[in-house]
Amino acid sequence: MRASSHPDHQRRRLLGAGGALLAGGEWLRASPAHALPAVSDRRPADLVSLTPDIAPLVRLIEDTPRDRLLPILADRVRAGLPLDAALAAVQLAGVRNIQPRPVGFKFHAVLVVHAAHEAARHAPANERWLPLFWAIDEFKSSQLVDVRAGDWSMGPADAGTRRSAPAIVAEFSAAMDAWDASRADRGAAALARDGSPQVAFDTLARYAARDLRDIGHKAIHVANGWRVLQSIGWRHAEPMLRSMAYAALNRGTLDPALGDFAEDRPWHASEALLRASRPVPFGGDADMATTAALLDMLRSANAADATRIFVGHCERGVALATLTDACHLFAAELLMKRPSIVPLHAVTTTNALHYAARTVSDDHLRRMLVLQNVAFLVMFRDLSLREFEQPIALIDRFAPEFSGPGRQQGITDTLAELDRDRRRACAKALAWQALNEPPRLLVTALRRLVYHKGRDAHDYKLGAAMLEDFGNVSPAWRARYLAAYAAYANGPASPANPVVADAIARLS
Repeated sequence: MRASSHPDHQRRRLLGAGGALLAGGEWLRASPAHALPAVSDRRPADLVSLTPDIAPLVRLIEDTPRDRLLPILADRVRAGLPLDAALAAVQLAGVRNIQPRPVGFKFHAVLVVHAAHEAARHAPANERWLPLFWAIDEFKSSQLVDVRAGDWSMGPADAGTRRSAPAIVAEFSAAMDAWDASRADRGAAALARDGSPQVAFDTLARYAARDLRDIGHKAIHVANGWRVLQSIGWRHAEPMLRSMAYAALNRGTLDPALGDFAEDRPWHASEALLRASRPVPFGGDADMATTAALLDMLRSANAADATRIFVGHCERGVALATLTDACHLFAAELLMKRPSIVPLHAVTTTNALHYAARTVSDDHLRRMLVLQNVAFLVMFRDLSLREFEQPIALIDRFAPEFSGPGRQQGITDTLAELDRDRRRACAKALAWQALNEPPRLLVTALRRLVYHKGRDAHDYKLGAAMLEDFGNVSPAWRARYLAAYAAYANGPASPANPVVADAIARLS
């Protein structure tokens, strides 16, 4: 049935408290284009240049005051602005205006663009602009913070003379090994100009994963930025690769090239372990018993012992899925027990590292990424011990909780528990999946709650990571992994995101 076209009626339907699926309407009706205000031509002479096709839209987003930007963009949408153009523009505005040091805080405006795109990509057609409007507003908020902190901007690139791809990689790697930012910046620009995308990703993934400074955000930046780059095109690679390299070199006041620091030891230890081992190709199907044993080990082992055990499985040719299942499940268990900022980053870092492991072309690097994830998870576990712990069972052992006679359970009842009791929400989400296979309705509802009820970048990032990795975990574990998301997800009765509510009003 066609929904009423009256905007107020549609907003009541969309934003009414307790609506499990936040029913939609025909929001993006055609309307006449409006004249747009002129954009100033004055920009710093030392700002990195962009391709002519996207530069005007980036400039519009950069230069328009925050309170005026969304109304202008709503007019552009009605005039036919492509969503992919807005995606490219907000990503590029972020990387050339927001300093990626520290790799977090205000820089979340960049880190979260992939998550906003994922939310838009899976949204109903008439809701696809809502996450992008939120991401653009998030950029404007971070832009103000960056201005107050000194107004950093990315200058023009100096890629040097043209060289062969192997020479570029060698020079870039030497600069990264020396923690030399200016040389690495030239190398990143050269990688974008003369290197292949696969070689560029392999090289950046290695350096983004080598240390846990910035609690995983280096790996998250490379993985999330790379996924956006696949959608917007390699012609936009230069500023993005330069941003990734600059972020990966964030080290605080100590120089890792001159000392031995705790943040760097897991990478060196894993390299030594793999050099001394004889791993065989990953093979066979995922083994639930081995995954369960690895989970139990991760609950108490130190990082060195944990990585040694994983290398032992590599030597025996255990299926890669057996190892990655253990990592995903343990990260989700940390979130279930302590739904707070450190365990949340255990999940999003695991998502980034395993995306990288699936994407790199080199098998040795793939193993290094998995081992680094193991060490990081132990470090996240120890960091999160000081945070509040919920009295909840372990992820491979907690029981489903059915409601109603005859094991019946509705989606509305399941989602409503998100606003009442996190422990029961996990148990009810597990029960609902036991009765509904495949659990498309629950996944769809959780995806829509991300952008209707999500209030900050962490809500978006976590939702994108867990709803993606739900499909990457082996089928035997998927229900438990998805149920763990209920420990943090916003429920239907949570306040509506005000930017999204405003976008609904403007696009109706």
